[in-house]
This record gives sequence, C-alpha cells and structure tokens, in this order.
Amino acid sequence: MRRDKGGNGGVIVNIASMAGINPNPCGPVYGATKSAIIMYSQAWAKNPELAANGVRINVLAPAFADTALVAKMKDTTTIHLPTVADQIIARVGIMTPEDVAEALFELVDDQNKTGAVLKIAKATGKEYHTV
Repeated sequence: MRRDKGGNGGVIVNIASMAGINPNPCGPVYGATKSAIIMYSQAWAKNPELAANGVRINVLAPAFADTALVAKMKDTTTIHLPTVADQIIARVGIMTPEDVAEALFELVDDQNKTGAVLKIAKATGKEYHTV
C-alpha cells in the first residue's frame, strides 16, 4: 500500500464502536477493546511515514446495528446487565447495516480524513469525534 514500497497509497478503516467512546456498563471488556482500536488507529495515523506514503487510517464507531450481536443482547449469558442495554438501545436506536456501510464509505472517499473517528447512531446520525 505504501508508495515507497511500490503501492499507490490507500486507506485503512478500522471498525470500533461507540462503546469504545462512551463508557458502557453492559460490556466493559468489549468497550475497552474498542477503545484500544481507536487509540491504536489514531497513533498510526499520526505516523509521518504513513502520511508521506499516502496511507490514511480512520475509525468507524457505530452504535447498535441490526446484527447477530444485537439480537443476542436479550440473552443474559451473552451480555452483562441486559436491562441497561435495553435502555441504551431505546435512547440511541438500532441502525441498518446499510447505514453503517454508508458511513464507512464516507471515511474511504474523503481524501482529507486521516485519524478521523466517525461516530454513527440511529438517533444522532453521523458525527466526527475528537479526542
């Protein structure tokens, strides 16, 4: 991918979660790993070698989407505090996978974005997060 290695440059979009930005009592380990993805990606995005060689790194942080993971949230063996999860879902809503894909393409297409964290939720839409 790097120009100095024969590539054309490009973009990497790592997928995190809003749980990596907002503390989530329903899944503390899940939130911690998603937070790590955000910090890891932003650290690499600040690497001057990557920028000089046309490599951009961004992060997509969706809230709940209509996936198998969300479908399992009623199962108390899958998630900690399912009633709290229900309250969070009622507040932020559940997106379609197509909503998430559209946000992903925004991060790919915008050549000026590197180190960006794009949050997306049904209730609030898309918003860039600053750390």
